[in-house]
Amino acid sequence: GVDSVSLSQIKAVNIIPRNKEIIIGPNRDFVFTGMVKAGYITFHSNESSFNYDTFKLNMPQIDSIAFTVDSVNKRTNRKERVNVKNVIASVSGELLIDQASNKSGIKNLPVYPIFNSQNDSYVYFDRKSIAGGSYDRENFYYTVYPFSFDSLNNFTTRGLKFDGALYAGDIMAT
Repeated sequence: GVDSVSLSQIKAVNIIPRNKEIIIGPNRDFVFTGMVKAGYITFHSNESSFNYDTFKLNMPQIDSIAFTVDSVNKRTNRKERVNVKNVIASVSGELLIDQASNKSGIKNLPVYPIFNSQNDSYVYFDRKSIAGGSYDRENFYYTVYPFSFDSLNNFTTRGLKFDGALYAGDIMAT
């Protein structure tokens, strides 16, 4: 019956466990599957674990990472959060919530939360809203090389760049 768990209000890190369950272990550690919200980022993860001593989440199987960014609405001239249309898929990594000695958040360390990916991941372009879904994920995708991404509560679209390689199948054949 666990709706959500706030791991850090100051760093805006919350989990929403699938099926409303977590498995609690010793020393406030626990395991869960579900959604992790960290600032402007949402992770959809499986078999993740929280380690209290290191104050981090280990996420060996992340289905997708979704981003929101601040944008100015051209009609109202107000800042609002909008979803980035593509997600990063098939990721594994760790989320450092805050410095392990700063669990209370008493020190202002804006570089946290930090996400470190541990493998190549992918951006696919096969949604119907992109060229009618004509870019099949087997033949057209962007490989994202392992990356580290900090300041998840205050980054800009300029910080939303990932090294990688585009696989374009037969589109660019000579």
